[in-house]
Amino acid sequence: MVGSDPAFAVTRGFAAALALVTLACDAPPRGEALLVIDTDMPVPKIVDTLRVDVYSADGSTWWVSRDIYLPEPASWPVSFSVYTDDMNVGASALVRLRAYRSEYVQDYRGEGTLSLPALGSEWTPSTLGQCCTDDCTSLCPRYWDPATSALPRLLDDQGQDVTPDVEPQPLVTIDRLVLVNLVPGVRGKVSVTLAGACDGTQAVLPDPSRDDPQPSDLQTCVDTERTLVPVAPATLDPDMTLPAPGSTAQGQFEAPFATDCANAPRTPTPGLFDDEVCVRGGVMIFGSASGEADVTAPAIPRIAAVPSFLMNEYEYSVARFVKARDKVGQQVANYNDGPSNDATKTTYPLNCTGYDVPDPSWATADRNAEPLNCVEWIGARKLCQLDGGDLPTEAQWEWAESAAGRPTKSFVTFAQPLACSEVAYGRGVVPGMDECFVKDHVFGPARVDFGTDVADVADGGLVGMTGNVSEYVLDAAVSMASNCWLSAPIASPSCVQPGAAFIMRAASWDDSSSFVSAAGRVPRDYDEVEVSDGFRCVR
Repeated sequence: MVGSDPAFAVTRGFAAALALVTLACDAPPRGEALLVIDTDMPVPKIVDTLRVDVYSADGSTWWVSRDIYLPEPASWPVSFSVYTDDMNVGASALVRLRAYRSEYVQDYRGEGTLSLPALGSEWTPSTLGQCCTDDCTSLCPRYWDPATSALPRLLDDQGQDVTPDVEPQPLVTIDRLVLVNLVPGVRGKVSVTLAGACDGTQAVLPDPSRDDPQPSDLQTCVDTERTLVPVAPATLDPDMTLPAPGSTAQGQFEAPFATDCANAPRTPTPGLFDDEVCVRGGVMIFGSASGEADVTAPAIPRIAAVPSFLMNEYEYSVARFVKARDKVGQQVANYNDGPSNDATKTTYPLNCTGYDVPDPSWATADRNAEPLNCVEWIGARKLCQLDGGDLPTEAQWEWAESAAGRPTKSFVTFAQPLACSEVAYGRGVVPGMDECFVKDHVFGPARVDFGTDVADVADGGLVGMTGNVSEYVLDAAVSMASNCWLSAPIASPSCVQPGAAFIMRAASWDDSSSFVSAAGRVPRDYDEVEVSDGFRCVR
């Protein structure tokens, strides 16, 4: 890489053996800093690309921008050199390092700074006013004003504009600034670990509207979440030896979360379908870049670290409700003392699964195996708490359905058409949404255990996470660009607002295939009751 300033140039190199591209052996000694870059995030699950931008020491002049695609864990640490061309005059350079996953980019908006609220700050119903698009699929940097800002541009040696078209999305990017002072005849190494704790905390560059940017304006996150510190000149280690292959911090950020569950799953009660599965925790990119199936606000992607937890293998069954009903102390579900799968019944609550007085004229055993529906959010939570648990957070639910133990999400795009025998969907009688009703003449939800050949099974044996009934989670139906979400930590992020509308995850038996997605966020009012909605508990 060559900067536009004639007194400054950068060369970088990497290979499987992590070897530096060497300079000519007979060249006079020049000021050089060998940067060795590692990360403690999993590769390639969270990080597969390193963007390197080089600026003047005060950040006012942009010299270089390169993306280095590094999807192989063995490619880390990666190394490159920053050096002076002038053998007699020193120089300084500001190096911006951003580690991210290659598909999580947005249109270039000026390399500014996203201003996040303090962790756990008080929630307000308004957003921060930083949405860059009408549908709020991305956020704007602090200094970006489309009406007045002249965005910083990168020019090559011939003055041609070579500014990148895109930049990493800030909430899923580790962003670090390193200031190196280059002294003729002095060579040294700078080792940098891009810390997962800094994911989403964007570095502070000077306001481009200022005429007098100062190095003191620069701030960066080093190793503490949501904490920026002034950028001080890096100390050069005279030992230029590269790390041995395999000596990397990868995965160290995730390790404390990816543990066995603190408690063993409880012994299931025959006939209740209250089996539990240990969902081993980890780190994921949480939310959908496209806002798929989201009628509230797009789930702007962010990093979430989810500790291990126990989750019900099946959706909460009618049998569990019948047993727990007397202990709850109030009616938490609507009853239907008759068959719950009669397609001729189109008026609520005639397709509710809960019942009060069993009648031998309909199959109670099968009815007990159906998921409980027609229950308010507060009632669902009360039933979970009765068993010592709670509703899952959105992060727990999405991790369990689509991230735990997998490098990529499942049941989001469906490479093959859905089979009615694999996922309980398309069972309504609405034109265009009744694929399985027309094919198999099936109406209503399936049994919570569904069948032995069901494909709708997440890691660990979680059944029905994609279809059957949509499932309540704890979090409120607000945009992930709201203060409530942006102030949530990386570990166990959540946005709980009792009394507000709440989020449902997954599709239901009454949805068409176009709505079947793990990423969808669909709102329900606090006291809303639907025949398509149910839940499962975590503990």
